[in-house]
Amino acid sequence: MEIISVQREVCVFVVESEQPPPRPPVEQQPRREIIVITPEDEIPNRIGWALCVTICCFCPTGIAAIMYSILANAMAESGERDDALKANSKAGKFIGLSIFFGVIIYLIVIIVVSTDKR
Repeated sequence: MEIISVQREVCVFVVESEQPPPRPPVEQQPRREIIVITPEDEIPNRIGWALCVTICCFCPTGIAAIMYSILANAMAESGERDDALKANSKAGKFIGLSIFFGVIIYLIVIIVVSTDKR
């Protein structure tokens, strides 16, 4: 028996791979901001409520509510939004006070009339 030696050759190929070129820096588009004024941004008109509480509830604070609501409307028309919001807020407070005092006065009148014994 004869033994034959077999040699295997191993070929190693070294391939130098180039890295991909670096990416260019990312540039962002300039941002645009669009402000849309919707009807929710409008200043509410409280003159109707002011007139109602002046007639039905309590006159002194109702008159103040009318004055501030007219002032708020005038400021809103002239473009003074911040001042109009402040005046409108004060009108709302006076409307609330008029309702509160009106309810108290009506309750007092009801109690006095119901306890009046003749």
